Amino acid sequence: MVTHDRPIVYRRGNGCAYCITEGDAAWANKPDQTNFHGWFQYMCDAVVDWRSFSGRQVHSSTRGAELLTSVDATHAVIAQRTSLFEYRLGPAGPMTLDSTATIGGTTKDNIPKKSRHEAIRIAILRQATRDWIIAPTYRNTNDMSADVLTKVMPLAKLLYFYPRAYGKL
Repeated sequence: MVTHDRPIVYRRGNGCAYCITEGDAAWANKPDQTNFHGWFQYMCDAVVDWRSFSGRQVHSSTRGAELLTSVDATHAVIAQRTSLFEYRLGPAGPMTLDSTATIGGTTKDNIPKKSRHEAIRIAILRQATRDWIIAPTYRNTNDMSADVLTKVMPLAKLLYFYPRAYGKL
């Protein structure tokens, strides 16, 4: 059996054809003080896209790492929104983060002068929020399934996130 013999079908009108993105970063948890970044995209309560990557630069705080992850996830949301439009399924949904500083930066009008890279990342998120491409919302880090992409965790916590991240056993 080949892949094209079993198409993925999303039914319109059943209330589940929307996209939710979860993103997280682990700040300076490697020996060289760089970060791990990761995000999941869910559609109809199933993971349709994900990315986990190791950062190449050292950030002065967790906000820089979270900003980098959020911008990368925003690019994926834009791509997913294009697919949803082509399939006539509806707009993209919220992007959940566990960083209140990153979420707060999308609503304020001030421009940080500490780093131009940080200012550019905040501007990308701010513009995507104003254009209704993303809707940054807070999710407690204890309920963030993207943690499986960025952190080493005990077996009990991994088994808690497993059905949501990888599907039911």
